[in-house]
Amino acid sequence: MSVAFPEILVFCPEPEQAERYRELILARHPGAPVVSASSAQQAEPYIDRAEILLGWKVPAALLRRATRLRWMQKTGAGVEDLVLGNALPEHVRLTRCDGVLLAPRMIEYVLGAIYARTQKFHLAWTQQGERVWQPYMVDRAEGSVLGVAGLGDIGGAIARRAVANGFKVIGWRRSPQAEPDLDRVFVGLEQLKAFVALCDYLVLVLPLTNATRDMFDADILSAAKQGCFLINVGRGGVIVEPALVNALRSGALGGAMLDVYAEEPVPTDHAFWTLPNLYMTPHVSGPIVPDDVASFFLDNLDLYRNGLPLLREVDRASGY
Repeated sequence: MSVAFPEILVFCPEPEQAERYRELILARHPGAPVVSASSAQQAEPYIDRAEILLGWKVPAALLRRATRLRWMQKTGAGVEDLVLGNALPEHVRLTRCDGVLLAPRMIEYVLGAIYARTQKFHLAWTQQGERVWQPYMVDRAEGSVLGVAGLGDIGGAIARRAVANGFKVIGWRRSPQAEPDLDRVFVGLEQLKAFVALCDYLVLVLPLTNATRDMFDADILSAAKQGCFLINVGRGGVIVEPALVNALRSGALGGAMLDVYAEEPVPTDHAFWTLPNLYMTPHVSGPIVPDDVASFFLDNLDLYRNGLPLLREVDRASGY
């Protein structure tokens, strides 16, 4: 007796992405009962029938109506919207995307931010806009100390690439784990200040959990090495933003490059917009591209249908 194929609902705010996921699922499983939606209205006819939900930014009201839902695959690596807000019922299994699939783009973002700083591209672009020709001395990044806070899939990949690019790389993590490629790994909150104090470049790749929220406050930022350049590609909520503003204004930090924020979009009256040593991008370092990540869901789908453990299942107690 054959087992019925579970009904799948794909939900993404961008219609093209939602439909692309559906196409990729059908390419492996022709005839599978899968529908796509990009709004609550489109999803309503299917939400109480779906056993599996693939997507992101699913309205909480919609999740409350998913009475048959048994498994949700988040297309991204961050799950704080579902875990911290208790938006997803406890009985529903939750998996996140494998960060390895997102890491290549985020590696390039981090290295690009560093090299843009050492090559002083911001100065060149300012001069270009003013039609000024004034040569200047550039710096080198090789040999600098790059610290990665958060050595998961993405942070670990960034650290290894930085080692290959000639940086001295140190790391920080909440719990002990061997990292043979790094010069040193600091562990726990009691070693966070010592870690920050050594970094020429401080890269944050932390998830947002109850334990990491507001972790980088005035006390921690005040311990930073003089001239340290901070790059955040994890979650904005791990930084106390007023403390970061003060650190940048006082010179305690040499500068910062942010791709994530406590509130997105960043309010137009936020102090970030006016800081000359702060560079902002609108959450673009790790775009979720269906062709990059759909294969992970499809592999998990095979495991689910065969009653096997799922890859990257979230521990709700830890938040990741």
